[in-house]
Amino acid sequence: MNKIGYYLQEHVTGEVVTSVDARRYFSTDNSILTLNPALIMYPRNENDVRKTTRFTWQLAERNRIIPITARGAGTDRSGAAIGSGIIMVFPAHLNRILELDTKSGEVIVEPGINFGKLQQTLQTHGRFLLLNIQLSAGLLLTM
Repeated sequence: MNKIGYYLQEHVTGEVVTSVDARRYFSTDNSILTLNPALIMYPRNENDVRKTTRFTWQLAERNRIIPITARGAGTDRSGAAIGSGIIMVFPAHLNRILELDTKSGEVIVEPGINFGKLQQTLQTHGRFLLLNIQLSAGLLLTM
């Protein structure tokens, strides 16, 4: 594990992985692009995310730029789920519904929530998630 990996592992409760196999796995998403990350992190809580971003900010102030890429299931087709720095994989631990107000319809979720799980939970309360997708031609689709 590299110095950054060791430092992060000492300061976060989640897992930090730098193995070649893990980095190879997270070097692709559902796009045709490939980009090897420096390390993979599975944050357990909000503090892990804060500590990591604060650490990378401090490095950036010293002209040592390490990008952070948030990753869900890796189904993105544009390459947005891959990066050369730290890949934060949210579905491993941060995948819960935190609040559901059935009267107002508001729901607060963690970033790694699975869309199907969310829809299933909402359906049990007579609710569903409405998706608005903005296409490049300016057409707005509602599902």
